[in-house]
Amino acid sequence: MQKLRGKWSGDLLFAVLAVLAVALLVAKCRYGFGYYDETFYIATARRFWCGDAPVAQEWNLAQFFALFTAPLVGLVETLAGGTRGIVLTFRYLFVGVQTAASLFLYLRLRRLTPVGAALAAVAFLLFVPYNISALSYNSLGILFLVLAGTILVTMRRHRTAQTVAAGVLFAGAVLCCPFLTLGYLVLVVLWLYRRTLANAFFVPFTGGIAALAVVFLGITFTRTGPILFLKGLKTMLQSTDRSSESFGAGLFFCTPAAPVLFAVLAVLAVVCWWDANRTSHRALYLTISCAVALGFQLSFWLDNPYLNFFMFSINLCAPFAVATGGDETDRRLLRWLWAPGMVYAVAISLASNQKFYAISSASTVAAVASILLLVRAFRDLWPQKTTQARTALILIGLVLAVQLASEAVLRWYTVFWQGAPDTLTVQLTEGPQAGLYTDEELAAEYNAMLADIAPLQTMTGEQRVLMVSRYSWLYLATPARVGGFSTWMQLNDGIREKTKDQLSLYYDRMPDTQPDAVYVEAKYPDVVDYLCGLYGYATTQVQTGWILTRD
Repeated sequence: MQKLRGKWSGDLLFAVLAVLAVALLVAKCRYGFGYYDETFYIATARRFWCGDAPVAQEWNLAQFFALFTAPLVGLVETLAGGTRGIVLTFRYLFVGVQTAASLFLYLRLRRLTPVGAALAAVAFLLFVPYNISALSYNSLGILFLVLAGTILVTMRRHRTAQTVAAGVLFAGAVLCCPFLTLGYLVLVVLWLYRRTLANAFFVPFTGGIAALAVVFLGITFTRTGPILFLKGLKTMLQSTDRSSESFGAGLFFCTPAAPVLFAVLAVLAVVCWWDANRTSHRALYLTISCAVALGFQLSFWLDNPYLNFFMFSINLCAPFAVATGGDETDRRLLRWLWAPGMVYAVAISLASNQKFYAISSASTVAAVASILLLVRAFRDLWPQKTTQARTALILIGLVLAVQLASEAVLRWYTVFWQGAPDTLTVQLTEGPQAGLYTDEELAAEYNAMLADIAPLQTMTGEQRVLMVSRYSWLYLATPARVGGFSTWMQLNDGIREKTKDQLSLYYDRMPDTQPDAVYVEAKYPDVVDYLCGLYGYATTQVQTGWILTRD
């Protein structure tokens, strides 16, 4: 009867919190312009839906996620009869996918702790990397890895089939962050040299990875040959921006208080390691580790209250919850959710130049496990009447409360690269960004660009267009296919010469991709001279730049 009441209390808690969270997320969807990143995600998916080949024709390393979203782009475009309002539609789709995943997490994890599963699932639901509500390599990588880990932690029956499914999901996460291959190499080492992984797990898990790899290669090589694929891979790797800061530097200086807080944590870890009676001192270790986590949360609020950051600090408590009295279930959570999340944080730091922004975002995977572990520790400490136990309970409760409250507040009140929602008062009514609210200046620029590219909106799906602009949304405003090496172009001073060289290499390698028309934003007149000099385009000046067409 007690277990049944616990299950019902978890169900009720999840239902109430999830409904409130979904209402918040749906209401938030209309606020904020779809900047470079968000529209790059959709434009790249549309590029693959239109038939272009991964790697050979798209040279951005962060492209593989778009193979998962390309069918959604095709479906939306078919049902809507075009791309008007597609950015807003994809925000709603993101909320739908995130909600479904959150429900899956709760239903699978509630057997471990109903209340913990409810809090962990809602924390996952509220978060989105960089506060960009999009199906991207960031959000999908987290989604796939969390789902894979959850399956491995909770599977009971049909273990082989579920292990294969986890392998497929892990492979999806690797496509979103190729450096996550590091995680699979760790599994290989454990399987080969330490024999800590049984064949019954490793073989079907690897089979799931291989199955998705076959699908990926099948899609790719039905669109291009191996020579162009290998050339594209080489060029892509040579031109990829990598992190300018190490994992350690990004982590240890994430906030002014970080060096002191990490020092306290390091001392606590050493003491715990050597403490033969650490299970008896569990409340003390949890009190101090939760105080450190609260210190990080407070420091983030005072220094830079960014949504990503709040997914990191709660993970500092989890190892102590396991080391001081965790059972086999706790160890499975640490092994299959927390540890993969930490590996993902390291992997993404190798692939990204976003420093702690990327590290903390990837920590969301581990945060799901950490919330569960803290609630399970809370449950174990609850019967104890000591002052230490009560202090630990208060601090665990504070960490969890601040976690969820911070996510909810920041999710609503901050908009990517813009002001708060109440400052975004102009609604866009045309084009791919229709339905969104933004500020007057950005709305005026958007509408002017949309009017200027009106001639490009009459192009056909057999033609190609190149947009030399900061804005990837321009590719969503025309039915033409992409006529460049990526829907994301580096156009800053000092980098633009390299971009020009890449365009020339691209067209030399694949002459059939040379665009029938080009739009060049007014910031880049040198690109007009470059393209006209090489390819003899006719030039028409418009309010926001130039349109180049073949004679």
